[in-house]
Order: sequence, then C-alpha cells, then structure tokens
Amino acid sequence: MNVVNHTPFPAQNFEAVDQHGQRFHVFVLRQTLDLRRRDADGAPAYAAAQAPLSAAGALFTDAVGGVRQESDYCPFKPACDVIVNANAHAPGGVAERRE
Repeated sequence: MNVVNHTPFPAQNFEAVDQHGQRFHVFVLRQTLDLRRRDADGAPAYAAAQAPLSAAGALFTDAVGGVRQESDYCPFKPACDVIVNANAHAPGGVAERRE
C-alpha cells in the first residue's frame, strides 16, 4: 500500500494480523496541540512543532510514576487517545482558594 500524507502531522501505515490470521492495514496519525494558543474559532491551535509518532511507551520518571504515553503502533484502538502533559500555576504565582 502506498499512502501519501498531505497533512503536516506525523503519520504512518502498517500491516497487522488479527486473531483469525487475516491481514489488515492500520493508519496512525498524531496531532500535537498548543493549549496556550487559540485558532480563529477559539479552539486550541496546532503546535508549531509536532511530536513524532511514539514507537514505544514512555513512563514518568518521578516518584509517582505511571504511563506518560503509549505506543502509537497499536493494531486496534476502539477509540482515540488524548494525552495531556501540563503544569498548572496560580495567576501571579500566588495560590488562590477557589470553591
């Protein structure tokens, strides 16, 4: 299969085999958004630098641990992944109580 990606996003296709031995094609694409910027409609804008496809999962290295991201090369995902890696800071660096 020869696929041409006309988007600015990293993408790739690959072939997989299901539990019945049937071959099928998978197409993966990753979009990176910049939550600090907004487009004309007020939605988060695409980041200037798009993150590459992840060939292997990655873990957080802090004491809490956990999965930072999973591999993009999964032959079946019934839904899409939404990963948010962010830091939150109070306005002006001063903690506020909000209820």
